Amino acid sequence: MGTLTIGSGGSAKAFSVAMIGTNSGFIIEGTQASPGTNVMAGLLEPQTAPGGGWTNSAASGLYIEANVFPSVTNAKVEVSSITFTPGSPSGTLSGTSDKSTGLPCANSCLTLNKSISDTYSIDPNGRITLSTGSNALVGWLRDTTHFAVLSPNSIGLITQLDH
Repeated sequence: MGTLTIGSGGSAKAFSVAMIGTNSGFIIEGTQASPGTNVMAGLLEPQTAPGGGWTNSAASGLYIEANVFPSVTNAKVEVSSITFTPGSPSGTLSGTSDKSTGLPCANSCLTLNKSISDTYSIDPNGRITLSTGSNALVGWLRDTTHFAVLSPNSIGLITQLDH
């Protein structure tokens, strides 16, 4: 166990860290004003850049996408099969997703076989941006087979993509 401080002065935020092995652990954040009412946890893993560095070709081929459990009820949850095709200045992605519409819903809460067709780009530091119509999802690549993105339109919704 240890403490990680991010920021400085009045904007500094302290996190608890529990290491479970070399270069891996959990980070836990709780609200200082009211401990236990707003707890967030995340996994720490080493980032491994590919031999040629981070480029759009770092994400290539078929990935399975699944939302990690959202922190709010009635959130939309989605699973997808997505193919990443590298390109310059951006790559393309295409596939199919199944999505819950959240609650309450009339009759069926699922939207099945929704077509995906978007673009993506990867920064030299491993940060990925997925352009999804009028929205952008952002995240980080752990390596060329795993990455996570965050949706700005769904509170607490994080997506894990696995190759």
